[in-house]
Amino acid sequence: MIRRALFIAAALVLAAAAHVFAAAPEGPRLALVEFSAKPARLVLNSVDQGGGQPLPIAGGGKRARPLPTIFDAPSWSGDGSAIAFTGIGGKVEGSSGFALEGAQIYVVGADGSGLRSVPGTTEGLGPVFSPDSRTIAFTRIRERKRRDRRGGEKLIYRSWSVWLADTAGGGSARLTPWRNGLLMTPSSFSPDGTTLAVSRQKSERAEAEVIAMQLDGSGSAVIARHASSGVYSPDGTRLAFLQVDRKGGDSDLFTIGAGGSDRRRLTRTPKGLEVWPSWDPSGRRLVVTRVSGEGEAGFLGFGDAVVEMNADGSCPKTILRDRKVAFYGATWQPGPGREAGPIAC
Repeated sequence: MIRRALFIAAALVLAAAAHVFAAAPEGPRLALVEFSAKPARLVLNSVDQGGGQPLPIAGGGKRARPLPTIFDAPSWSGDGSAIAFTGIGGKVEGSSGFALEGAQIYVVGADGSGLRSVPGTTEGLGPVFSPDSRTIAFTRIRERKRRDRRGGEKLIYRSWSVWLADTAGGGSARLTPWRNGLLMTPSSFSPDGTTLAVSRQKSERAEAEVIAMQLDGSGSAVIARHASSGVYSPDGTRLAFLQVDRKGGDSDLFTIGAGGSDRRRLTRTPKGLEVWPSWDPSGRRLVVTRVSGEGEAGFLGFGDAVVEMNADGSCPKTILRDRKVAFYGATWQPGPGREAGPIAC
């Protein structure tokens, strides 16, 4: 959902809030960004599998920095000890460039300690931790506009490229080319760390597709067409992904084998979107955010629902919904003892 981050219409007017560290609870946890209007706060939290036991990790009010970026999902390190997120370290303004001005990738401990920026990730979005936690994949965006005859601005160039950053401070390197109309965003490493799932759109008119990119440079393969946001299961045998309806703009959740066969539909969500799929460590449960609101409040995500379901789509269960709170990018914490297992209907 990086596209949504480019069209923020209102400034954030947030009250100052203190941040208190606490030990990260045991058991299954999810990280997510919460934006509340009253009281006004923008916070990276973790919650338990039922949406309870909230633990603030980063962000807060107007004076808190960095503030997590809305419309962006956090990412857990391979051992579940740290979280990467896109944050705004400078002035927060409501403008079309909000998501890029001052944005950078940050890493913080699961208990909120050790917050630091990752060198070489300025203007980076959508961080994705590698399984060994040594690398973060992310997206950078280039756009150019020119004045038209009526005094307005026309977009003449847009490209999204995939980058890799060394979490130890070794800088970053571009993985995919800059090319007008080419939009590429990383979404998941394979469990062995050799492959990166990337959403690719070759031109403005082309359908999005999920590809598996070999990090040794040996090439890539299309895993799912008419698809985006591919996420590997913990055992690497399947990917969860989103399929967007071209006519209605709705999206639904699917899974597919890692080789590109055995495509299965999990949900049907008319007049709505499903975004940010994530597997629990057992591989038997998924979480998504269901977007169904309209108007400004709906655009920002107020009233959206965080929904868990079994890996076959059965037994969907809403764990978070609040008309005064927007939830972004609920993501399962990996590691032994964090398995949620299947939901009993």
